[in-house]
Amino acid sequence: MATVLIVEDDGLVARQMALAVRLAGHFPVCAMDARSAIREATARPDAILLDLGLPDASGETLLDHLHRMPETAHVPIVVVTGKTDRAVYLRDHQPSGLADILLKPVNNATVAETVQSVLEAPRSSAAQPPRRSDEFLRHNTITRLIAQGPDRLASQVYRRLCADRAPTAGSGQPRPLGWPEIARWSLLEGLVNEEEARLLCETPRTASPGPPRADTEPSGPTESPPTGSGPHGRTRHKRR
Repeated sequence: MATVLIVEDDGLVARQMALAVRLAGHFPVCAMDARSAIREATARPDAILLDLGLPDASGETLLDHLHRMPETAHVPIVVVTGKTDRAVYLRDHQPSGLADILLKPVNNATVAETVQSVLEAPRSSAAQPPRRSDEFLRHNTITRLIAQGPDRLASQVYRRLCADRAPTAGSGQPRPLGWPEIARWSLLEGLVNEEEARLLCETPRTASPGPPRADTEPSGPTESPPTGSGPHGRTRHKRR
């Protein structure tokens, strides 16, 4: 029996896919957004079904991040989407970690067959991301900020990841913070040490940019992180 992570914000669709996974003899785990998906992914699922239309981040950004996480670098990811243009783009560009694409609506038999197929497919070591210690430490740090940081910080981290992946102008909403501001905020929260903060500030190695998205790098003023230099200058957030 394999564990299959289902990342889908539509409860009805998630339940349908979970039923298909159970009928195939496997154990489904559901996540409703990108942040909870990363939390569940640290448990090393055997396969992932990924919706692209998530409420807190683009599915393409999550796909890239999951492939760079050590826990999921070799995990086959099946994209499930109702957007034909995004499916065609992914099919043409074949980003790392992508095992297959399903177009909604999907039936139980198709989900079960696809899951079984990717589970039985050989895992290629060539698909593993570069084993550069600093890069893996940076991605582990980003994962921890999303999973354990306060909601506002986690949101800024995800918006920054989206902006790095597709730096396009948007709708006039506040721009996401830069990595130096995120690093200082994380230090104030006690979530990173000085070395991890330094790595966050390094220019990230990004995947090839995806199709332009209006919600990835909005134009307008930049949101400011909390001010203060210690526990007396800010509100402490409890780790989750």
